[in-house]
Amino acid sequence: MAPVHLAAFLYPKADKFDEFEAAAAEVTKAVLATEPDVFRYYTFRTESEYVFVEGYKTEEAHAAHVETEHFKAFFAKVSPLFEKPPVIKSGSFVAGFENR
Repeated sequence: MAPVHLAAFLYPKADKFDEFEAAAAEVTKAVLATEPDVFRYYTFRTESEYVFVEGYKTEEAHAAHVETEHFKAFFAKVSPLFEKPPVIKSGSFVAGFENR
């Protein structure tokens, strides 16, 4: 089964960036500790959005991720902070590396 590569673009209100970043750090720790089939999971910020870059070994691993308690708690916490809905994009790997 092919890996799943996706990017989630999230748009919290500017005055909620600190709150969003704390929640993102919390969910990232939980994913690292409990989801061995996630091989990439990090967040970066632009001027107006946050981007989660995610990689899952299988589609089942991604489906399991969105059903975890930590993901559900994260999304419940951050959804009220959004100024517009998230955009999720998935695609196939082209080039790059995970580490040196």
